[in-house]
Amino acid sequence: MTMPRPTWNKVKAKTVEGLTAGCIDMHAHFGPDSKLERSVDLFTLLETASALKLRGIALKSKDYPTGALAQIGKKLYPAIEPIGAICLDHDVGGMNPDAVSSLGGIGGRIVWLPTFSSVGDMEKLFKRPDLGIFCLDKEGELTKQTVAVLEEVKRHDMVLATGHISNEETMAVVKKAHAMGIKRIIITHPITANLGGTPTMEMMKEYVKMGAYLEHALIGLTGRTQVITWEALVANIKEIGPEHCILSSDFGQISNPPPAYGMKSFIANMLAMGLKDEEVEVMVKTNPAKLVGL
Repeated sequence: MTMPRPTWNKVKAKTVEGLTAGCIDMHAHFGPDSKLERSVDLFTLLETASALKLRGIALKSKDYPTGALAQIGKKLYPAIEPIGAICLDHDVGGMNPDAVSSLGGIGGRIVWLPTFSSVGDMEKLFKRPDLGIFCLDKEGELTKQTVAVLEEVKRHDMVLATGHISNEETMAVVKKAHAMGIKRIIITHPITANLGGTPTMEMMKEYVKMGAYLEHALIGLTGRTQVITWEALVANIKEIGPEHCILSSDFGQISNPPPAYGMKSFIANMLAMGLKDEEVEVMVKTNPAKLVGL
């Protein structure tokens, strides 16, 4: 049976506002950005998030680590927790354990494995897979650099997010991270993006058994970037269980509103699709707070 499209007359504005206040967006883009035009700079990102009373927001840049910016942002907007992060793309030296260590040393919380510099993205976006970063060696084992990155993630008790790497890489990384005792793992938008690997339901359940959370991003449900239906997303959440999922915006594109407004819209749509208040709350508040230690 196909579920109906979001039914807005069933959604109460106060409920949406209540769930937005205190939520954490684990995936937000901002400018300056050398690759893409962005809808917000750091100040607008944090100002709008503060206005909607978000508890925290992750500062994601594919160009540079954002740990220092998170500290500056906290000084300017003390009501919100800006979360420092790094994407291990070519811009920061790829699989660079020293960069991860530096970020962890100043309180940064999230490490994304390669995104635009992954082999898959380099092939799809730039037709140069030969320049892509791959987490496995010729024998199919994790590279020494990848293991070194995982060691730094564990040492600083950071969040490991899988970025845009392939299914094969993701499974190897998550198994190793779990064996090492890394407790904070995110499978980056497994079904709500058209970049990186798209795991099967069996694979997603295996990740969950190893303690990972599935991150579903609003970007994959909107506009020209839509790759999944609302019905499919809700079905996936119900089968996996909200207690194993997080919702993020992945907004910051020039065609979209600021990420904080994306989170509010995401929450409203999830409620309109029939999810219970407490199911949405665990995905936008409880689980993200556990991951980043808030």
